[in-house]
Amino acid sequence: MTIRLMTTTALVAFATVAALPAMAADMRPIAPLPTLADGGTRWDGFYAGLHWGYGQGVSKWRNPLGYYALAPTDVPAHGYSDGLIAGLQAGYNAQVGALVIGTEIDFNAGSLLGNAACGATVGVGGSGDVCSTRTDMMGSLNSRFGFALGRALIYAKAGAAFSRDQAKISNEVLAGIPTVSETGVRYGWTVGAGLAYAIDSTWSAFADYGYYSFNRHTYRFTAPDGAINVGHAQHLLRFGLNYRFGDGLGYNPASVAVPEVVNDVTGEFGTRVGYSTGKFRKRLYDNVTPGQLNSVLTWPTRNDAAVEAFARVDHSSGLFLRGTIGGLDLGRSRMHDEDTAVVMAPFPYSDTVSQMKNGRAFSATVDLGYTAVKTSLVTLGAFAGYGFYAQRLNGYGCEQVAGSIVCAPAGTVSPTALTLSETERWSMLRLGLAGSLMITDKLKLTAEGAWLGRATLAAKDNHWLRPNINPLIESGRQGGKGFETEVGLSYALGPRWSVGAGVRYMMLKANGGVTFPGSPTLSPEKFETRRMTTFFQASYRFGDQTTPAPAAVVARY
Repeated sequence: MTIRLMTTTALVAFATVAALPAMAADMRPIAPLPTLADGGTRWDGFYAGLHWGYGQGVSKWRNPLGYYALAPTDVPAHGYSDGLIAGLQAGYNAQVGALVIGTEIDFNAGSLLGNAACGATVGVGGSGDVCSTRTDMMGSLNSRFGFALGRALIYAKAGAAFSRDQAKISNEVLAGIPTVSETGVRYGWTVGAGLAYAIDSTWSAFADYGYYSFNRHTYRFTAPDGAINVGHAQHLLRFGLNYRFGDGLGYNPASVAVPEVVNDVTGEFGTRVGYSTGKFRKRLYDNVTPGQLNSVLTWPTRNDAAVEAFARVDHSSGLFLRGTIGGLDLGRSRMHDEDTAVVMAPFPYSDTVSQMKNGRAFSATVDLGYTAVKTSLVTLGAFAGYGFYAQRLNGYGCEQVAGSIVCAPAGTVSPTALTLSETERWSMLRLGLAGSLMITDKLKLTAEGAWLGRATLAAKDNHWLRPNINPLIESGRQGGKGFETEVGLSYALGPRWSVGAGVRYMMLKANGGVTFPGSPTLSPEKFETRRMTTFFQASYRFGDQTTPAPAAVVARY
């Protein structure tokens, strides 16, 4: 079973477990928690649970020796890596008043991948080495220090960490240079912080961030003879559920009560899993002849595993704040790199195909809005916010399908060789409307639309077989635009828990350009990204806690 299949299965399992508290409520009574104003939650005892998350890090390749120190063109490199993770955690908390002290052990599995050009200087050339990293396991043992506030637990953590990494150096430019790799366990430290929320007397949800730093290690290879030093660090965002054993989460009047203003707040948080499809297209125009199209690169993605965490907080005044964080593990597909006859002259039009795999994407939004219409059946509001979307696409091998001499004859380039990559990072303004309609007392329809404006793009193009232009830094000028729409249905399993499904579509466009080494002028480019995601979700609604009415007084004679 591949790491990708294992991670996707774990993520689906997480979404299923997310609904367990609601299912359990139908099978056994759940001891109610007090109102927020009455105090807080007791966090003592053992707990265990599971989580999903997204990791993003960097590997630094330095101090090359032997073959890898070919002067003057071989240079140090930074290789960025990212991907989805899923895992388990277990721990113990002891509470003294509002202070919560504990320890936790966690384990994460996934596939965090990254590549860097470590044997070339742009515009000069070089050996053309590609340095790659893969992290498939991570874990830590942490001490935790928290502060109980109502149902919430705010905590910091620090401890020891490990990861299992693979370092690989490959070269498809110089003939006869074998690929070398080494896998080993690295040790280091971690620090972070998080927020947990008591759902009921047994279950709690959490979100946290961790920074992981691992010791530098010198990898030594014999064919070719040389060595290189690699340092590694990771950032992890995790979202999960915990089940508490024994007496569970009882009432603790010693916890600090939340400010009274919080009692005017309601909201919802949850997680989504699903599948997505997308396409990135880039058109390159000539820097001398205006309007002359020289090249088109089309990167489609299919069967992409998508996960997302979301939360929304509504104040009684009508103001609301909401946000999402999500990641995608992009599936396999085929990308096309088309070059015109003008560029290829005197050769015919060229269309090379590469196999796409090991792609990753990350997205985040935050919106502030106001609900202008709010009845028992309908809500309607407006919002403004910020959006971020990044993806990294990788193409392997090279097959000519249009008769040109590029990548011909077949088999000239190994199908396992990394040949092309595209990295894009979009930042944008979000302006839109969002509303809901209660179809029945339990079934709710939600819909929203957003204009994505003042979008900017920072991109990087890697032609791994052409060291003299690897990488090329591209930019999309501020003024790009697009839109996003979403429609969903949710069904209330009870007063707190809901499940649902929906679909989201996003499109972004921007104009920009790239300057090739040795060229005095910019070559214009047009960029376009599209993505459609179908998702399933489980969510929990908080707020609106009420204190049970006192028992009626019965006169006795």
